Amino acid sequence: MQKLSLNFSFKLKKSVHRTIDLKRNFLHKGGGQVNRKKFLDFYYIFLNTIAIIRRIENDSSRNVSIALISYQNEVLSYVLATDLIIKSEFILFLEKPIILKINVAQITSLKNVSISTPICTVSNMECFKNKKSGQFIRAAGCFGKVLKHFLNYSLIKLPSSEIKFFLNDCKINMGIPEKKINFIYGQSSRKAGKSRNLGYKMSSRKCAQNPVDHPHGGNTSSKAIGLNMYGKLQKFKKTKNILRVSKKFIFKSRK
Repeated sequence: MQKLSLNFSFKLKKSVHRTIDLKRNFLHKGGGQVNRKKFLDFYYIFLNTIAIIRRIENDSSRNVSIALISYQNEVLSYVLATDLIIKSEFILFLEKPIILKINVAQITSLKNVSISTPICTVSNMECFKNKKSGQFIRAAGCFGKVLKHFLNYSLIKLPSSEIKFFLNDCKINMGIPEKKINFIYGQSSRKAGKSRNLGYKMSSRKCAQNPVDHPHGGNTSSKAIGLNMYGKLQKFKKTKNILRVSKKFIFKSRK
C-alpha cells in the first residue's frame, strides 16, 4: 500500500520569483527542504458506488488532512477529509443523496443537497474550461451553505460572506474539512533553522534601511506607508481581478 501511494505525489518546483527585468520580487523567500504534494481527486468520476476509507494522512503542502480511499473496482485515490469522513468507515458516491439517521460521508451533485447544509470543494464556471474542479472551499474549518436552488444554478454563501451562483451539476463533498492531525496554529519555530527549512529567509526591516535601498528607509522614526521596494503601493491593495468572467455570477460581494 505504501508503494502505491507514492505514485500519487509529485515534487513542488521552487521559483525565485523574478520579473521580466530579472529583478527579485521576494527577498525573504527561497531554499528549504524538498516538499512533495499529493494528487487529490476532485472530479468524482465513479458514481453510484461505495468507497472504503483505508487511512487518514497529512500533506506537507496543505493544512487539511486527506483520506486514502479504494473503490469497488480496486482503484485508489486521495480525497479531502471532512469531519464526516473521519467518523465513518466508507463514502457514498451517489447521484441522489440518501437521508440517513447516522451521519455518513456522501459526495453528490449540488442540485440534490438540502438547504443550509455545510459543503466543500465546489467548482467554478471557469474551472470546467480549464479542466479543473473543486477550486472553492478547500481550507481547514471553512464551509459553504446552500441558500436557494434554481433551474440550472444554485446560490451558495462562501466563507468570505460572498453569495455566488454555481452550476447544479458540479460535484460537492458534504461536511467541513478537518485540520491536520497533531497540527497547532501559531506554533513557534523555536530556532532559526526550522523556519529556513520551511522556505523563509532572513530580511532586515525596511524602515531600518537606507533611502537608496527602500522607500521606507532614511527616517529616524518608522513612518511606513506600505510601499514595496519599487515604490508601488502594496498595502490596502485588492488582489482580485475585476475583469474576470465569473464576476457576473456574483449575487452579493463580500464586505
